[in-house]
Formats: sequence, C-alpha cells, structure tokens
Amino acid sequence: LNPFHITFPENDPISGQCTIVGHTEQLFDFINLGSQRVGGFLSCRLLLSGSLDSPSLHGPLTIQKGFYENHFVGITVSEASITGHAEGSQMIIDEATATDGAKGSSTSKGTCHIKPGLPFVLEGTIDHFRVIQFDWLTGICSGPFKISGDLSGCLAQGKLTLDEADMAIPDQIPYDIPILPITFIHESAAHIEQFKYVQPYPFRYDLDIHGDHNIHLSGRGLDAELEGDIHLTGQNLAVIAAGALYTKKGKFSFAGKDFTINKGEIIFSDEKSFMNITSTVDYPGLTITVHFRGDLKSPQLIFESNPSLPTSAIL
Repeated sequence: LNPFHITFPENDPISGQCTIVGHTEQLFDFINLGSQRVGGFLSCRLLLSGSLDSPSLHGPLTIQKGFYENHFVGITVSEASITGHAEGSQMIIDEATATDGAKGSSTSKGTCHIKPGLPFVLEGTIDHFRVIQFDWLTGICSGPFKISGDLSGCLAQGKLTLDEADMAIPDQIPYDIPILPITFIHESAAHIEQFKYVQPYPFRYDLDIHGDHNIHLSGRGLDAELEGDIHLTGQNLAVIAAGALYTKKGKFSFAGKDFTINKGEIIFSDEKSFMNITSTVDYPGLTITVHFRGDLKSPQLIFESNPSLPTSAIL
C-alpha cells in the first residue's frame, strides 16, 4: 500500500446514478476559484453509462437562485434560473435567465461537453446588463454575446450597444503595490510551495461596443457626454481598448466659472488612453480657452486667451 496506487479499466462498461438536491456553493468550497464566487440551488438526477474513456449521461438538471461573481472584471450575475439536461456526452442548457442585481437581464443557451477540460459554449443576449463595475468605470450594455472556453480559460465575444456608462477621472493616481521577492533559507520544498501565487482564471475579451448616448465623463471639473466605438480585448484586469470617444456636449468648471466644451476626443490605443478636450468661456473683449490634455488618468490643464494674456493674469 505504499505508495498507494489504483487503476480502473478505461474501456469496461460502467453504470451509476447521481442525485443532487442542494446548494452548489457548498460543493465549490472544495475548489479554489480565486476571485470568483458561484452557487445556487441544484436539482438533478443523472444516469451514468458507457465507459471511463467515453462516459454517457442522461437526465434532467435545474438550478434556481443561482449567482456568479467575478471581482476581477466587476461582473455580477444573480437570480439565475437554469433548465437543462444531460444527453450522452453533452450537458445541454435549454434555457438560462439571469439578472445583474438591478434592472439588467440576460437569456442564453449553451452546451458543455463531458470530456477532458470540460469545453463549453454559452450564447445569448443581454438587455441593459451591467457588464463592468469598478470605482472609476461602470458600463451597462445590450446585445448578443458568446462565451466559450474550458477549465483553462474562456473568451467573451459580442457586438454590444452601450446603454449607459460612467467614467471618472481619479483625483489621485493610486499607488502600485510592489511585489516583494521572498527568499527562503533552509526551508523545505513543501513549505515554499504554499507561497506560490495562484493565477486567476483567465477571462479574455473580444468585444465591439458602440455608444451614442448616456456615456458620461466626470472628474476634475469635467462633466461631458460622449459617443463613439471601442473594441475591447485583453484578459481579466489587463483590458486593452482601441477606438475613440468624442464629446457631444458638456462643461468644465474651474474657479467658479463654467467653460463650454467645444470639441474633444478620447483616443484608445494599445494600453494607453489620450484625451484632448477644449472648452471656452467668453467675456467682453476676452475669450479664455482651457485644454484638458494628456493621459486619461492624469491629464494636464493648459490655459490660453484671446487676446493673449499670461497664465497668471488668466487665473
């Protein structure tokens, strides 16, 4: 018995039955999901046949009051109701509905294949669904989507319409938390293994997003409404945006004065974002122009006037 070893014939016929009635979050307590939480009330009665190398399942499956939270990408799914069944080597989701915890809703169908890696595909539509929520960015979208992947990672694709969005320019840039190197001296390999960083589940994006109303940019005196198109790619928090947003209207408040935004744009390229917004205020015989220019997270103010005056006189 030392070392203990056991094998099963992969081609011999097998049979069995699996009946589950209970909360799945208790089952997932044994699995390290990192920044994710998943659960719900599961009810199923599955019959197993075939062999280990080619198993076959049959039977109904339902989930009520399901939920999923991904803190890395700011996604929350709640009140999920799933009806499905097992059919041979596939778990088929006949219908799945869910909310975002507010006014948003989603409907979808999908398939999970019973083979190594558990590859899956989920396709559907969202309606006014909160797809991202951070301190500085909130986005609510509608449109078709597709999520495919397996246990090693997944990819979200879609052509979405941005119903609402709020972007905030931070008053202060947060500090990056440094990763301190750890050197072990005379420690066993088993002890060192405990300190290895566990990578989060790879959640990748390939999303085309269009918005022409209710896209707001605020912070540091700015209050603007935007429109435009963005293509999002990346993984987890490493989001890469390409495209541009243009100002429709807005104002910039400074020293008790409101400057009218004449034109502006926010350009996204690779991992950088550049903004250039121009606003003006008119006085008798004098026009003052303010340029908000630079990186989206740390733009600079540039003052001009016509006729020309020094910055100290403008302020």
